[in-house]
Amino acid sequence: MIELSRKQSFLPDEDIPETYSFLQFPRLKAPTLRWIEELGEQVRVVPLSSIATEPLATTNKILSWLGTNEMPPDTKLPRYNERGQMNSAGWAKMLRTPPKFLTRLAKTLLPTKRLRRAVLDPIRSPGFKPVSTDSSVLDDKTRHELEKIFAEEIEFQNNLASYIDPSLIIGQ
Repeated sequence: MIELSRKQSFLPDEDIPETYSFLQFPRLKAPTLRWIEELGEQVRVVPLSSIATEPLATTNKILSWLGTNEMPPDTKLPRYNERGQMNSAGWAKMLRTPPKFLTRLAKTLLPTKRLRRAVLDPIRSPGFKPVSTDSSVLDDKTRHELEKIFAEEIEFQNNLASYIDPSLIIGQ
């Protein structure tokens, strides 16, 4: 991904989907400031670091702002989107995308979508469970290169309160 991004000078290009989200997602400064300017008090900014370090407290602050009941202090929040890759085993692939004849058979035997989901989703769910993987480690040269390219965004994230009214930031 980094090599592909280097070839396009680390500039997001919608026509190159392999790199677009990698290069566009971290660029949050401009849209965040635009939302704050246009929507003011109707917006809250939630730093990703607050979700990672204090997920329940951050969630409760969001719920409080929305005017709904907070979760009890002993709530264990599930962890989704943990680092991992889809299981590449044949059985897992088949569960994710079953052969057409099995799909047709299921539609015949289980005529409604609701019935198919009730019966088949528990059977198929292990095929969608990611296999845990270690994150790749960036070498110092690449890390410094990325820090330079995203310097403005890093500075924005590190100093949110100097750009945004602190009352609009949840979990800082």
